Formats: sequence, C-alpha cells, structure tokens
Amino acid sequence: MSIKPQIANDETSSYKPFCNENSTQKTINFFNEISDSHLINSNNELMGGINQECKRYIKEISQNPVKQPESPLDGEEMVNLAYELSKYKELATPSTLNPETASFSDIEDFLRYEERYSDATIKHTLNYLKAMELHPNVPIDLRHPDPENVRMYFKYQEHIEKASAHSIKNNLKAIKRYFNICGLNPNSIRYKPPIIPESIDVKVPKPELVHKLIYHKYSKDKYRNALIQYLLCHSFIIGWRIPSEPCILKVSDVDFKNGFITITEPKKRYRQRIIIPEEFILNGKRYKSFKNWIDFWRPKVENQYSKDYFYLQPNGKPFTKDTLRMRLSRSVKPVWNNYNPYISRHWCAIARLLDWDLKAIRVRDWLGHTEIQTTMTYLRTARMYYDKKEKDWLSRALRKHKMFEDRSIQFKQKIGIGKNQTFGIPSQVQVKTLQEECTDPRGFEPRLPAPKAGRISRLPHRPSFRLK
Repeated sequence: MSIKPQIANDETSSYKPFCNENSTQKTINFFNEISDSHLINSNNELMGGINQECKRYIKEISQNPVKQPESPLDGEEMVNLAYELSKYKELATPSTLNPETASFSDIEDFLRYEERYSDATIKHTLNYLKAMELHPNVPIDLRHPDPENVRMYFKYQEHIEKASAHSIKNNLKAIKRYFNICGLNPNSIRYKPPIIPESIDVKVPKPELVHKLIYHKYSKDKYRNALIQYLLCHSFIIGWRIPSEPCILKVSDVDFKNGFITITEPKKRYRQRIIIPEEFILNGKRYKSFKNWIDFWRPKVENQYSKDYFYLQPNGKPFTKDTLRMRLSRSVKPVWNNYNPYISRHWCAIARLLDWDLKAIRVRDWLGHTEIQTTMTYLRTARMYYDKKEKDWLSRALRKHKMFEDRSIQFKQKIGIGKNQTFGIPSQVQVKTLQEECTDPRGFEPRLPAPKAGRISRLPHRPSFRLK
C-alpha cells in the first residue's frame, strides 16, 4: 500500500502553521553592518581599524553591564494579578474557536476553562497536535481541518510507520478534541482504530525478588542508595501511582500520631484519600519506615528549596515526575531488566489480595480505584497464587536481611536451640543443634572446637608418669 501525501506549492500556499518552525534568532544589526563594511572592502586589506573599533565597543559594553529591571510588584500583587488574569480568560473564552486565527494558547485556555481538562491532559493533547502538524510525510492541516486528511494520516501511521494501538488511540482522542473545539463533528472522521489487546494476567515479581530489589546496593553514596531503597520499599508496600503521587507527598501528609497517610491523586484531579498502613512501615525502627526517612535521611540534604516535600533529590530540591521515573528506571533496570516503576502498584494489589483473603473491595479502597472492575483485573492472578497456598507476600518481601538471619542462626547455635524451634526465622532455613554441628561426619564422636582467633590452642591434658 502506498500513500502519497499532497505536496503544496511553497510559492502559492498561504498556510501558516501553529508551530513556528523558523526558531533561529537574527543577529544584531551593529555587527552585520561591520561585517558588511569589511566584505565590501575592495582592497581586502586587514589594517586593524575595524578590529580596534570592535574592541572599543566591547570594552565599553563590558564596563557598563545591563541591569535587570526590578518588578514594582511584590508577591501578593503578582498572585492577585494572576487570579484576575485567569478570571478574565475564563470569561473571554468563546464557545468555539476559529481554526484560521486560533493559536495553541487559545486551545490551552479553551481546554482548561471550557472543557475543564486537567493539566496533564492539556499537555498531552497539545503535544499530539504539534506532532501531527509537523509530520514529515502526511501532516494534518490544523488551519483547515479535513476529515479525509486525518483519515490518511492515521492510515499512514498504522500501515507504514507501524504505530502501536495505544499511540493511535491517543492521537485520535487529541484530534477529536480539536474538532470539537472548532465546532466540527468529531464523528466525521471515518477511521476505526485497531483493537487494543487486553492483558488477562498481570505479571509481577515474586516476594524474594522484591526483597532483593529493596536491599540491593545501588550507589556508593549513602544517601543516593538509601533514596532508591526507601522509594522501592514504600512503593511496593503502599502501592501508590508512581511517580505522580510520591513526588508530591509532603511531610505533613504523614500523621504518626494518628497513624495514617494522606495521599494526593493528580490523576483524580488532586483528590485526597487516607490509608492506615501497618505499624512496621510507618514507625518501625528496623525497617525502611517513613519515620526513619524523616528522622535520619531527609535532614541530610534538606535546604531552602526543599519546602515540605517528603522525598528530596541529592541537591535538596523536590522531584518532578519525569526526574523520579528516570532515576528509578536507570537504577533498578540493571538489577532486573523487566522493571518499570508502575509494577510496584500491580505487585501491591496482588500481595494485599493474598493477605486479605481475596477481598477485592478492601483492596479497591486501599489503591483508590474508582471502579471495582479495575481491581478485579488482579483477582485472577491472585487466585492462582492463593490456590497454591502462597500467602504472606508482604512479610516475605520485608523479611530480615541476610546479615541479621546469619546472626540469628549463630545465636541459636550458641544457645543450642533445636531446628524445630524457629523463633521468627523462616522455616526453610535448617538450623543444626550444637551437637549436630560439632559431630564428626566420619563417626559419632564430637570434634574439638575450632581455635578462637588470637589464642593458641592447647592439647588435652595427659597424665605424667614418673619413676620414684
């Protein structure tokens, strides 16, 4: 299939795109005049007069730096002015836009004040429209919207560029919003996007792999290493939408006295929900709890730019969504190649379904799902693990570190506790008694204990026989 885009004549075309492709700045006229006077010199003599004049002007400019104009308005007046400007835009926004005279700023104001879309939706819509207009082969004429032009664009994207079904769906939503803004019928676009295959099962890591990710050493710098470990631990246990929700979490949102956390949801127009996590993840001293992060790690980098945000970058500034996503992906992917930040939310949903006996309504309230059907997508995967008697995913993922397990085993061997008495140590760890540990494998006689460091081993006492 070959699709040939229509090529417009540059001389006769009067189309002015929304995007300004010529973004190069013009040079200063003063230097242009000097350059022109040097080029038209018929003798092509380099006498140095022009160079000396340039040096004199540069010296005068360097001695008189340009002062930045000071704004006569203080912070409160600027806030009031911004509020009045937003009210004016809201009142001045028309019911429809004229595509021949509108700009991207007009589209942004229309989507915000008339359609009441969120900032993230407005940003994505504008990016999709800019990409469609600047397409190298089949651009969409936004000044004169044509359903046939739009249909040819999506055909080219599907069959030639092999775009994914999700990408085509998002672009189609954006262009339909634009048709609605311009007062056109969005259903006039005669194109049916490809069907998006629905995933039946959710692939999540086992608790042992989650434990490895949480306790892995990601950096030699102590704060950078602790930052990744704490983010992973909190994300797998809480199951929030990462990176949008943790990057705007504040210290005041964690109430240690009453034992709950307030999570702000940008996806739900900054709606807030309250969860009551377990005591060990909120105030535990031996785990990577919220209390340990606030008391020990956060003060190490806190400065005047930190404000009240919970997680901070090594420079003390709060995270943005893109920065947090990139930092987690670049740190964890070398350890586990299939990692993506949102997989912690999937893992938390399945882990809590197993710990709460497949109670989907309780998990829905914990994760903040609006529809119960969203929570039911995790139920089939959780039921398969539930039938295999695999429970306690949270405790298995947050078990003691191997160093503490080794110390516990050494302590049990020292006091001689039997292998059937676990006392908090996982049952799969086989602990030998003191007699079994000291027994010679070739017989049943106990072996001599190993000599301690720094001491000289002595032979057993032998009786001495003397002739009298």
